[in-house]
Amino acid sequence: MTTTPTTGLLAALSSDADETMSWVTHAARDTVAGVDYVTITVVADDRSLSSVGSTDPLALSADSLQYSLRQGPTMAVLRGELLVRSSDLRADLRWADYGSHLQPLGIRAQTALALRWSDQTVGALNLYSTGPETLTVDALALARQYAAQAAKAWETISSARREAMSPQRQGLMPPALVS
Repeated sequence: MTTTPTTGLLAALSSDADETMSWVTHAARDTVAGVDYVTITVVADDRSLSSVGSTDPLALSADSLQYSLRQGPTMAVLRGELLVRSSDLRADLRWADYGSHLQPLGIRAQTALALRWSDQTVGALNLYSTGPETLTVDALALARQYAAQAAKAWETISSARREAMSPQRQGLMPPALVS
């Protein structure tokens, strides 16, 4: 296989996926006012969920709770909502189990934004706050930009991984047999 600048970039993004997504989460945490922790949830080709690029282990714990309980803002986004906010998860009746489990983590509020690519939700940008959420219009606009960039980055990473796993790339099939 000949390496071109494009295949080299795709390979680098694929191998450094966590680092790439971590950059997005740290930039969002550092620039979106009112946010303490950020994660990105992604949906794999097999529909499994994972967190990539987290700013803190507490946020990863909150993500894991949502995955296991199948409730919370992230799960609502993955079911089709574009933006889901809760200013006080402990009192939010939509996800009572999730909210009650967050108390020890110190997380009080969350906003989840859909990562959209080709009219499909490929994940969620999760913004966590230890105080009541007070995201301004400007902060939310900035968060939407990060969600758009994260979606593009994840699609590029996913494409690189699919390309690397193709039978032709693995040398399993001669090029003439691949259509």
